Amino acid sequence: MDAVKCKQAYESEATDVAEPPSQIMDIPVLNSFFNKPEEWDRVQVLMIGTRPKGGGIATKTNEGIQCNRFLFTSKPDPYVTVETDGPDTGNDPHHFPVGSYSFSTKKNATLPSWDESYILLYKKDGTDGLKVTMCDGKDTNIIMRTTVSKEDLPKAGSGWKEYIRDGTDEGEYPNFDGLELKFRLKVTAGTEKIVSKEDMEDFCKDSLTIKYTEKVLEGEDKEAPEDNGLLQCWQHRVKRRGSKAVLWFLGRNDCFMHPHVAKELFLDQGYDVYVLNWSCVGMCRLRGWVSDAWMNSHNRYGCATKLYNTLIHQALDTINSHNDYEKTLGYAHSTGGIILINYLIEEGDAGFDGFLFNSPLLDWDQVGLVGKAMETMMPILKYSYIKDRQSIYHSSMLGVSSLTAMLKDQESSPSGDKVEYLEREVDVSAWSMALWSQYHFDFRARPFYTCAMTVGFVDFVSKVDKRLQSLHREKKHVTLKPVICFASKLDDTLTDYQVTLDRIDAIGPSREEVQMRHNSHDIFLSHGEEDNVMAMDMAKVWMKHRGFA
Repeated sequence: MDAVKCKQAYESEATDVAEPPSQIMDIPVLNSFFNKPEEWDRVQVLMIGTRPKGGGIATKTNEGIQCNRFLFTSKPDPYVTVETDGPDTGNDPHHFPVGSYSFSTKKNATLPSWDESYILLYKKDGTDGLKVTMCDGKDTNIIMRTTVSKEDLPKAGSGWKEYIRDGTDEGEYPNFDGLELKFRLKVTAGTEKIVSKEDMEDFCKDSLTIKYTEKVLEGEDKEAPEDNGLLQCWQHRVKRRGSKAVLWFLGRNDCFMHPHVAKELFLDQGYDVYVLNWSCVGMCRLRGWVSDAWMNSHNRYGCATKLYNTLIHQALDTINSHNDYEKTLGYAHSTGGIILINYLIEEGDAGFDGFLFNSPLLDWDQVGLVGKAMETMMPILKYSYIKDRQSIYHSSMLGVSSLTAMLKDQESSPSGDKVEYLEREVDVSAWSMALWSQYHFDFRARPFYTCAMTVGFVDFVSKVDKRLQSLHREKKHVTLKPVICFASKLDDTLTDYQVTLDRIDAIGPSREEVQMRHNSHDIFLSHGEEDNVMAMDMAKVWMKHRGFA
């Protein structure tokens, strides 16, 4: 199982409890994926949009996709599906759907445009090419279809290749007559990663200039190890070279897998880096403090004072005891954002000089209808459990998937019919595997499986959301210190990026907002390395002009 974990400086502190299940390697496609990356390639698809043939825009009333329904002509709801095609692509629609993706549906659009990107994985020898199909979401009828043969795919590492197709290679599509679909493809080898296993191993070791250590942060309940946090510390050996500090707040189901960011954005700018693995996140599972697979990122209290603020106080005490830093920056991603903001509301901003937010979770509206529905359900859930058994209430699950077994095919999976991990049956997450194919992370520290939310987690976010909105209505601010907030149009977790940029207004007036185009939810773990670089360059400009670099 060495392919899915790292042998790093913390190895001596790892526990057997967190070991990934061996059954994963009994699944042939996963065994190949993890242990034989040379058999795989990945293709990044940039779906751009539809236009009249030859370019330009539609100027005539009826120009564009027109669909006939009974006696009427109506506007379609187009979406595009891209899928790998061949006898053995490695794509399993039920268990390992890494070779197919549907770009979002565009309502009543006669000339739909996307400008959306996604990564597909495929086995090189068993793949003949890609199928690109546009359908009407109203009735699933095919609007157009085209194929890209294996020979026509760009060579791995050669960069982007543009395609303009009208669908005539696959037949006649009268609803698409006079139109063409524009998209781009970029292929990279399965052996090439933006962050490799070796990168992670080397970064989490002492060097001639940087000392790496870990500090256990004890939760309020000393008898409950699941309350513990862990502070990863990268400190310059010569203190004057580390004249500034950054406290890094991880996101939900996150771990530190960002050596490229820590080095270029912080260490090289004279920062010591401190990564807060808050309760039940990241290194906490590797240390054996999370004994239930579904409790990853769990908040068993439903509040921050008993859990997160205690850990933050200890982290800041550790930072301040090491050096008299000139500046301390707060950096937070996703859920780390609302944990940090709650601390600022309750404890003040004296421990920090500025803040950098990377796609922060601030409001359930960012998650769309699912998040809002969960928030609406909270009053009902509170009456569904005995109040004096609060831990049971907060530990109940929301949105648990059907947990279909990975090992149903007895002929190819002789070891059984399910994957068990930390007392649960789990589904291997295709989203996590696509991320792992580009950015190595230790399966003992970040979930390789689908992980639902707990009531405690939802309860915490809802409470902070309401407090933040209340402050905003009262025209009060959280901080007057400099703030920059990044959000991405292609965020696939907080799907409404505009809400992110709207909600950050409540933090304070000294804010700047940056909308990225093709970055992922974590703007520094994007599909394209060039998008990471652009985000870091913009962050460095802000740091320089606001006195942080």
